Amino acid sequence: AEARASSLERQVSQSEARLASHRGSDEENGELLQRVRAESIQKGQELYAKDLRIAELECALRRAELSVAAAQEDAQEMLSAKRREVEQLRASALASAASVAARD
Repeated sequence: AEARASSLERQVSQSEARLASHRGSDEENGELLQRVRAESIQKGQELYAKDLRIAELECALRRAELSVAAAQEDAQEMLSAKRREVEQLRASALASAASVAARD
């Protein structure tokens, strides 16, 4: 009976040790899980912030491209107007020169 009691006490002690070990592992796993969750949340927030920055930069690029296109269009219109003005002045100068030559 004493041997049986001793054996049972050993088994109880071993079971308690295993239980304590598992509890420690569970706590460690819980802490690890919390760390991993926190890191994944942080990474998600960083990626979201980067995506927002990319969207902002893309919008700024589109605005700049539209401004450049509008400026090019304005410059082309101004150039065309100046060319018409030069042609009118040239025609006027030629007409004046022909008028002076005809009088002579």
